[in-house]
Amino acid sequence: MDAARAPAPRRAPRGAAAALWFGLNVAAALAVAALGLHREPPGPAPLATGLAAALFPPVVGVLLVGQTSLLTALGAALAAWALAERRGGWLAVAVALLALKPHLGLLPLLAAVALARSRRLAAALLVAALLAAGTAWPAALARFAATVAVACDTCAGAPRALSPAHPGLAALALAPLVPATAWRLRHAPPDRAIAAACALTPLVLPYLRNYDYAVLMVPWLVVARERPAAAALAWLGPALALGFGRAAPPACWWSSAAILLVALGWRR
Repeated sequence: MDAARAPAPRRAPRGAAAALWFGLNVAAALAVAALGLHREPPGPAPLATGLAAALFPPVVGVLLVGQTSLLTALGAALAAWALAERRGGWLAVAVALLALKPHLGLLPLLAAVALARSRRLAAALLVAALLAAGTAWPAALARFAATVAVACDTCAGAPRALSPAHPGLAALALAPLVPATAWRLRHAPPDRAIAAACALTPLVLPYLRNYDYAVLMVPWLVVARERPAAAALAWLGPALALGFGRAAPPACWWSSAAILLVALGWRR
C-alpha cells in the first residue's frame, strides 16, 4: 500500500485518556496519604485523616482540572519515606518526580538531597533530577525572571499577594525564611523536614497556581498527626477560597502554608 494512503495510527479516545489521567491522580493522592500515615496503627482515626487529606480542597482541584501537582506531592511523600527507611533507589525515583515541576518541587528536592546520607548519593540524586527535568528547569527560571519585574495576575503564591506588581522581588525578600526554617529543623526527622520544604514553597515562590497548593497535602498529614486543630485551620483556608471564588482574599491560600509551617516548627 502506498505510504500516502496508509491509514493514520489510531489514537486513544479523549475520554479514555482523561479517565486514565484522573485515575493516575487519584492513585497519587491515595499513595501520598498511605505514605504519610504508614507508621500509624490501623484504625478509624488514620482512615479519617487520610480521607480528609484526600479531600483537601487543592487536591480536589487537581483532580478536576487534571494537573500534575499531585505527582510533586507524591515525590515529596516518597522522599520522606525513602529517607526514613534508607531506600536509595526509591529516593532517586522521588527526586525524579520532584524535578518534573521545578517551581513546585524545588525546595523539597533540595531538602531530600541535603538529607542524603552520603555525598555520592547526593550527587546521584542531583544527576537524576537534571535528567528527569530536561528543559523544565530553564523554563521555570525564565518564568521566575519574568515575575521579578512584571506582574503575574495568575500567580497564587504569597509573594504575589504582598507585591502584585513585583512578586519576584517580594520572593527575594521572603527568601531568608528558607535558611531560617532549615536551621530551626536541622535535627528534625526526614518527614518533618520535607514537609516544611513543601509548606515553604507557596510562601517564598511566586509562580504557583491554586491547584499547586495540593503539595500541602504532605505537611498537612504530618501536622494532622500531632496538632489536629492547626490542621483543621489549614484545611479551612482553601475551602473558604473555593467558596468565595475569584473574590477570595489571597490569604485564604497562603495562610494555610503559614499555619502548617508554624505547626511544624513549633517543636523539633
